[in-house]
Amino acid sequence: MINTKSIAGALFALFILSSFIASAQPADSRAIRLSLGFSTGIPTRHGFNAVYGGDVRAQKDFSRSVSGLLTLGYSEFQHDHKNNFADFGFVPFKLGTKVFPLEKLYVTAEVGTAIKQHKAQESSFLWSPGLGWAFNNGLDLGLRYEESRRRGMGTGQFALRVAYGINLTSLIQRN
Repeated sequence: MINTKSIAGALFALFILSSFIASAQPADSRAIRLSLGFSTGIPTRHGFNAVYGGDVRAQKDFSRSVSGLLTLGYSEFQHDHKNNFADFGFVPFKLGTKVFPLEKLYVTAEVGTAIKQHKAQESSFLWSPGLGWAFNNGLDLGLRYEESRRRGMGTGQFALRVAYGINLTSLIQRN
């Protein structure tokens, strides 16, 4: 079983490492980007057959190869009708980092909280590593594993995110 503290520690170490990489890179890009994405996933918990969701992601470039992320979205786990499970949704709120080891290929690490749809007082730790490809036209395709845990119990998904992003900095500079 994966220990939540070890995951949080590993993600924190990745964030610190990416900060050092960012400070060593020339400051050629300080753009702020905004993307709107749709996700579909395969749940890791029995009793559910699909996950659907969407998100809005803000990205602040620290250098050409390292960015900070702020993501807010919604995910709905659909039950498989064979069990007595009800569909449930949650609002993920995540902070993270995005590192480009190659020009278009990126790796992400995000941590945050998942707030249940009908029980706002119930939230759980959420972590999400991923990788993806950013196209020149604003299209972004990513794969991620996302898991939320509360009191030793949790659920996760393997998801595909299709998004379109715009560079807010260049929009503002044009006007």
